[in-house]
Amino acid sequence: MKSKFSTRLSKLFASVLFVLLTATHTFANDGWTMLGVTAPLFDQLRIRIGSTQGEPPPGDELVAVADFNRIGAFKSPIPGDLFEDWTYNRGGMFYDEANDKLYVNAGIYGAYIHNISVPTPSMAGTYENLPAASYVQTSRLIFEGRIAELYPAGCGQGVGTGVMLVGSNLLFSGTCYYGRTAFSHFTRSSNLATTTLNSGGPSAISTPKDSTVAAGGMALIPVEYQDDFGGNDVLSGLGPISVIGRTSVGPALYAWKSADLVAGTPIVRSGTAQGGTATTITLDAGSSATNNFYLNDIIVATGGSIVTQHRSVTGYNGTTKVATIDPGWENSIAPNSSTTFELRHSVPSTPLVFYTDELGAYGAFPCIADSGYCSGDSIAGMAWLEGTRTVAVFGTHSPGIYTPCYGAGGPYVGNIPASTNVYERYLPTINTTTGAPLGTTIQDGDLDNEFVEGFGWIHTGVARCYDPIAYAKGEHNYPYKPWVYLYDALDLLKVYNGDINPETSLPYQPGEIMPYEHGELPDLEAAYPCVIASQCLFGVAIDKTGHRIFVAAGVNWTAHVFEWQ
Repeated sequence: MKSKFSTRLSKLFASVLFVLLTATHTFANDGWTMLGVTAPLFDQLRIRIGSTQGEPPPGDELVAVADFNRIGAFKSPIPGDLFEDWTYNRGGMFYDEANDKLYVNAGIYGAYIHNISVPTPSMAGTYENLPAASYVQTSRLIFEGRIAELYPAGCGQGVGTGVMLVGSNLLFSGTCYYGRTAFSHFTRSSNLATTTLNSGGPSAISTPKDSTVAAGGMALIPVEYQDDFGGNDVLSGLGPISVIGRTSVGPALYAWKSADLVAGTPIVRSGTAQGGTATTITLDAGSSATNNFYLNDIIVATGGSIVTQHRSVTGYNGTTKVATIDPGWENSIAPNSSTTFELRHSVPSTPLVFYTDELGAYGAFPCIADSGYCSGDSIAGMAWLEGTRTVAVFGTHSPGIYTPCYGAGGPYVGNIPASTNVYERYLPTINTTTGAPLGTTIQDGDLDNEFVEGFGWIHTGVARCYDPIAYAKGEHNYPYKPWVYLYDALDLLKVYNGDINPETSLPYQPGEIMPYEHGELPDLEAAYPCVIASQCLFGVAIDKTGHRIFVAAGVNWTAHVFEWQ
């Protein structure tokens, strides 16, 4: 925890302020506005400093990385007919506190939704000896075959990324591995016997880039902070994933209202286009005459010259009816008078944390201080720790021992002749005095285009990267560690309220808000080392009342349970 001395000082100041205010009996809200304090935040302060209106609400403390204590783990239900649904895990988790159950988005590409029990966690040292959860409901394909509706044709493999329970509805998200997406979320009944998704979807969370950046894990904003964040009750975010420029290069946090998503995003206009270019579409003559009326909406080409393509509207001219879209139409094929379309509203959101790869912003994010680049990092999910101001973002991080590399990973070390044309051309370089790794040496510049005996992978025309635990083509920056980034909610409020940053004399921007602390999640790596980078951490859920965090990890799905002090 933070220093008790600083906490006492702040409480002493609050008490003095309270005495001064109560001496004048009342202080109008416009008076608070002059002091730069919003009414909801004052209401919290008034309760915290001894008002008879109620008990002091949570939120006065900040949690440190060292305050997380691993109390054990449990595993997925015993292998059976649904065992394949727990392999190559992606997706998120949500803890149903009322029923002491977990909803888990897992399986190949996060395709399945499971509802399982929460057994007493064990400190057993092997997966085989961990207690197994049991099924509460029969598992389902979470997207019911509709995941491809989230992204344009040719985008690549779809993947589930998050799940949340709100009332009787499950909110869940997805994206694709490569390329930008227009839609990000569906909703469905929490009763998994229901085999259809709710009407009004798919939906998009409005962001400055595209919905991908808000399509990851989801966390509830505590009730006592929701007024301060404009009634928003959800935080979500995704990053960094391929292609890294389309998402945050570190954590991402967007605030929005769950009710907007549950209500669905109806079709606000449909018609036949008048024409277009590779980056525009001219809507029908009856479309709105107001400039930017359809800004941030999602346009879906439903027939004619362009079919099943989804794009975000980045500008609209009400006179010419021309909507500018991003990204451009696939293969630069322009709409024409045969192109039919639908327009859907998006769910409004406010970006609170986001790190771009543009304008040298890599240097600002804390992973850079360790490695020089975010390659190989990923974000698993987030949780607002009840009773504190701490928003914890969990993920996988590379401490930067080796130079980042994009290509096919491999485990070999030592000099392999170029003529063999097998994996290793990126080899660790060792300091002969200290024995410490210095980075990598690129030998010969060869490309790997052969079968790797014992691993069964064929990669054609890609560089080879030293990575003994992740062989697939992609970003490599071995080794990988389970990581947690801790943000102060008051810093997030600076962004939301547009407070002035004294360093720039401009309103705070999402990229300027840094974690007050970040580090390796205690005890996890020693107990269950990361053996595949993408499986280090991939789901997070919070038990608010019990002060427990569930973190999913491992090739064989395992929930590690942490408490915070």
